[in-house]
Amino acid sequence: MNFRNTLIGLAGLAASVSAAAATVVVDAGSYMLSYDNSTVLGSPSSFTNGAGNSVSFTWSFPDSGVGVGATTTLAKVAYTMPTYTISAKAGFNLSGPVAGTLGNLSFSDVGSNASSATLAGNLSINGGGLIGFVDPLTKTTTLTLPAVGSFPGSKSGFLSTSPSLPLGGFTSFAFDGTLTLEASGGNGSAVIFAQSQNVFRVGFNAAAVPVPAAIWLFGSALVGVAIRRRPAA
Repeated sequence: MNFRNTLIGLAGLAASVSAAAATVVVDAGSYMLSYDNSTVLGSPSSFTNGAGNSVSFTWSFPDSGVGVGATTTLAKVAYTMPTYTISAKAGFNLSGPVAGTLGNLSFSDVGSNASSATLAGNLSINGGGLIGFVDPLTKTTTLTLPAVGSFPGSKSGFLSTSPSLPLGGFTSFAFDGTLTLEASGGNGSAVIFAQSQNVFRVGFNAAAVPVPAAIWLFGSALVGVAIRRRPAA
């Protein structure tokens, strides 16, 4: 699922759940990561160097505190996701695709009640203008129970998304977003909840800038000159 690069307004979203912004800067080796650690996700739980030049960083959801539930009326809660900026360090090239993962949030819909989740926000590439996006999470049902007697039946499973932006090389990439959870009312209940195994992950490529062959040849020539000029013992 790709980001839909459609400029949008976020005024219709519910008030986000977060504290005052607190920016943290981390030297991740090949890049710098600046992020807001005041959201419900706090600080990244891991930094990874994968196969080839792939790198990633991950936030884990808390065991409690992220969720929504409804019985007869609509319930809607918005959570501010960590605002972050990736910047290339001297001597490294960053490139896409910039791939994200958000999942897997559990859901349980009973009767005619239904749940949904949407990630929306803005991107900025190389300090350019904001690009808005809206990304509904995919709903995967893993268990269906039929209606029996007074029980109206239910569906349960998980919500997730894996957006990917097909960038070439870039020097900086900035993100801000809001995760909105909704549960509609009806003749049953609807619940979405997150746990610590649920993640918000961002991955891309970071490679050292290759040293031109001419520089290696020049360095070898200097070494050769130094050897020839070494006085005899």
